[in-house]
Amino acid sequence: MNTLLAGEPRQLADLVGFAGAKLDRLPWVLRILLENALRHGPGDPAIARYVEDWGIRSGDSGLIALVDGAPVGAAWLRCFPASEPGYGFVDERTPELSLAVLPAHRGKGIGSRLMERLLQGVDSTSLSCDQANPSWRLYVRLGFEPLPDGRTMLRIKSSIS
Repeated sequence: MNTLLAGEPRQLADLVGFAGAKLDRLPWVLRILLENALRHGPGDPAIARYVEDWGIRSGDSGLIALVDGAPVGAAWLRCFPASEPGYGFVDERTPELSLAVLPAHRGKGIGSRLMERLLQGVDSTSLSCDQANPSWRLYVRLGFEPLPDGRTMLRIKSSIS
């Protein structure tokens, strides 16, 4: 396992890449995704597109946050076709960011670290977030700007200082 950000205190999460990993090797993603799905409404078929055929699509990439070896969060990028857009769809070339951290580990900087590391070298990315979600402030701090629909946010690398 390739641990990133070595030398930091153990109570902080280790970040481990999983680009190209098959979903059956990532069962914890389903648990985290289910939690996110409940925010959108149980049984929402649009949620499945964020993990279907994981690792088969070109460009799928992500990071796992581990605390004491146990997965506590994940962030991943995926592009969608215009015929089956994600919630934060901008265009077919702009990957959409998904982020989830288990409730017991929120507010500890894990989401920030996941996003900062995952977005290194990414020219632009989008996401969908309700303005009432506490994560909205995190996204704005990391350079995302709301689009006219009020839910979709876009981050363009050139706008980051």
